[in-house]
Amino acid sequence: MKNGWSHRCCIGTSTGIWWECPNWYGKVYSSHSGRMYPLEFRPVQQSYERVRAIDGLIMATQIDLPWREDIFAGPFFYDTSQSLEMIKAGYEVAVCNQTAPWCIHDCGAANLGEYERYRLLFIEYYEGYLG
Repeated sequence: MKNGWSHRCCIGTSTGIWWECPNWYGKVYSSHSGRMYPLEFRPVQQSYERVRAIDGLIMATQIDLPWREDIFAGPFFYDTSQSLEMIKAGYEVAVCNQTAPWCIHDCGAANLGEYERYRLLFIEYYEGYLG
């Protein structure tokens, strides 16, 4: 496995719906419910935890791969798509160990208007990499 990594995420889910995934790692301050509060998921025990996908809040890489903008042009699944493109290319995707959240995700209340369309597109395109 090549060694390229990124930060904060959910391990893959066959449904493509992140909040149904039981294996989240990382920490972040979030306002997606309309108020700011810390979100803390499973702790990372080592310096990092290998995962199948990360959240796009912050993605740091050691290499550069093309983004699938031909498929995911909106705010949904661009990050999960890029994570799977990294894995397809033989790189690791990981969440860094954090003693406290490194980031504030001040997005306000979530607008999921296009979410289902992109979720179905994601599942169609990456079906062989899910589960």
